[in-house]
Amino acid sequence: MVVAPVIFKTWIGGFVGPSYEVELIDGELTYRVFERGYDVHNTETFSPNDSDWRRFRETVDRIDLWSWAPVYNGESLPDATTWFIHLKMAAGEVTSTGINLYPPLFVDYMHAVRDLLGGRHFA
Repeated sequence: MVVAPVIFKTWIGGFVGPSYEVELIDGELTYRVFERGYDVHNTETFSPNDSDWRRFRETVDRIDLWSWAPVYNGESLPDATTWFIHLKMAAGEVTSTGINLYPPLFVDYMHAVRDLLGGRHFA
């Protein structure tokens, strides 16, 4: 049984930095940290195992990520925090994005991403 997503790309941050991007590429997660102005500061690769992906999927299901709205727009300020998620798994597919506004349990989602990254920062 395939546990890992087919597509997974997520982002959080803003121009004044730092920002974080996670992307599934060829079965591995590429984690990028950007400084002010979106300059790449650091890149790491992670290989979550099936157990890691199962825990992630459990969180995604529990917070009902599948029903998140396509757009959450709050006040757009020069130092706004933007975020993006595109996830496709056997359970479904969702694309959601926002500026200074978040769906319920968004913090739980960020924690689930951190767990896939061995505790690296994603907020």
